[in-house]
Amino acid sequence: MRPSRLFSYSVSLLFLPLLLLSLTGCGIQEGEETVSSSEEPESITVVANATPAKNPKEQPVLNPEGTAGLSTAVVLFPNGNESLEVGKSYEITWKAQGFNKINIGLEEAGYSRGMIANDVLVSEKKFPWTPSLEDGTTDGHIMHLQIVLSDSRTGEVLDKSDSTFIIVQKSD
Repeated sequence: MRPSRLFSYSVSLLFLPLLLLSLTGCGIQEGEETVSSSEEPESITVVANATPAKNPKEQPVLNPEGTAGLSTAVVLFPNGNESLEVGKSYEITWKAQGFNKINIGLEEAGYSRGMIANDVLVSEKKFPWTPSLEDGTTDGHIMHLQIVLSDSRTGEVLDKSDSTFIIVQKSD
């Protein structure tokens, strides 16, 4: 084999992997050292000018709805420091995206007090609820409650009221 052909093959063997790495975003980043071939008197310098891959957290993800975007949910009401009256109708409200259905639960100090509703369409953004005395008291003491939103498909907790609220009996 002639020396010039040998040189061409060795350059190809060096250059091809670098080219593939740069095309996939795994090559040499700007500001890093370049690679040189010093086996032959003629030196070839290869600089991969690839842009760094985006941070995976910044890239859109497929959420449970199958659309691109982040999956989020936030309790709007009751979100803390409210006094809700037994027998009076309220609307639990939220904003959410990335989910088809959620469950709405009630919790005190990290312990479940039961479910208010299952498989509620996220797009409704509200759910009517009339608190009962059983929802808000145990053995005569008032409980400090939070609304809990969870993914109805996986059960994963999405959000809770920022602070606690209480349920009180209306005094006549």
